[in-house]
Amino acid sequence: MILLLDVGNTRMKWAWLDGATMSAARAVRHHGAPAAWAEDLAEWQTELAAEGRSPERIVVSNVAGGTFARLLGGWSKAHLGLWPEFVTSRAEQCGVTSGYATPSMLGVDRWLGLVAAHRLAPGAACIVNAGTAVTVDALAGDGRHFGGFILPGIQLMQEALYGRTGNVAAAAESEPARTGGLYGINTAGAIESGIQLALSSLTERACEDLIERSGGPVRLLLTGGDALHLKNSLRRPVEIVPDLVLAGLAIVAEEAAP
Repeated sequence: MILLLDVGNTRMKWAWLDGATMSAARAVRHHGAPAAWAEDLAEWQTELAAEGRSPERIVVSNVAGGTFARLLGGWSKAHLGLWPEFVTSRAEQCGVTSGYATPSMLGVDRWLGLVAAHRLAPGAACIVNAGTAVTVDALAGDGRHFGGFILPGIQLMQEALYGRTGNVAAAAESEPARTGGLYGINTAGAIESGIQLALSSLTERACEDLIERSGGPVRLLLTGGDALHLKNSLRRPVEIVPDLVLAGLAIVAEEAAP
């Protein structure tokens, strides 16, 4: 039994891999601040204890940084008797070749999303992970990664506007968002529509470029907490894959099995 753990910027998601079967994912929020991490891990410990399972391995995707990784390692050793296996991005793995100039610098969540997409979705794919940050990656059918984009997620864009302008926050909070077709007709609606259009336009442009590069159809895969929100503003067929990073972890864990 393998415990798969996806540590993002604001949530820890986990699932159990039993042979080739992955359980449904669960999640707890983590606060992104070292002072709160012990509390976050204590909450996770309660959730794990309620499941009544004991892992033989712990395989982790971590984008919360080295300090969190060290804390998680010590906690896992003390409470589960195991040191986690932290997955890192590689130049090539599981049929995927990184497009980054320095492959190790590609975010491991993006790398695992590419690995999962290549295994689960034959052909070229555009992978969008819509979370605290939004990442877009282009993957050829033969596993070549062309690169991608990173930009603030929906909440971060809103916070940037509210924090760096004078009256926008007050105007946005004065009434619910209203739109007239494509356009916002009050401040909250203009912000909401603008953010959605910015993200969806980038996604559409990435798909168009990948179609030209690959010379064929492209599958658009959405994952992350805001995937459904983004889906509503896209004009092309979309596949929602809620746990793409965990699926990639499962593939890499199987490959690295002793």
